[in-house]
Amino acid sequence: HRWVLFACMLQGIGWAIALGDRALSLQRERDRAWALAELDALTGLPNRRMLDRELGEARAGWLLICDLDAFKAVNDRYGHAVGDRCLVHFAQCMREALAGAAIFGRYGGEEFVAIVPDGDGDHARSLAERLRERTASTPVHVLGDRHRLTVSIGIAQLDPIDPRTALSNADRAMYRAKSAGRDRVEMA
Repeated sequence: HRWVLFACMLQGIGWAIALGDRALSLQRERDRAWALAELDALTGLPNRRMLDRELGEARAGWLLICDLDAFKAVNDRYGHAVGDRCLVHFAQCMREALAGAAIFGRYGGEEFVAIVPDGDGDHARSLAERLRERTASTPVHVLGDRHRLTVSIGIAQLDPIDPRTALSNADRAMYRAKSAGRDRVEMA
């Protein structure tokens, strides 16, 4: 009788371990699926889906749209593998310049977005200038050459009623920065 009870207890422990292992496996799969849905695979930064959600929830602050200058020429001259290295390099520049001060990520192609929830226009401009300077001062090493990467940045204030209007305002400001010679920051 004791042996049967002991065998049942062991079997119960075995099932508990198996269920715990399965639950852990499901958690890992869910985390992996979340990462695929919310993070850019190349840079590891939040992707457009996550940034759109953050933007929809934002009620104050500033939006920065950052576009790498002459990026098509980099891809055409060096190839997409080097272009990818430039994107990864810029993502690192964003981490170094904006960490703790903004929510930022890759919006698509060579376009990146940062949401600065606090501060005034001068603070947003200061962060954008810090990012611009960091990008220009840290070249990407390409086939024995040092390629200087630059970025044009447009800034717009978030509208508490419709924060998405800042996207078009910042985009227009970014194109003004490109028209004015690139490697610049422009306010909307």
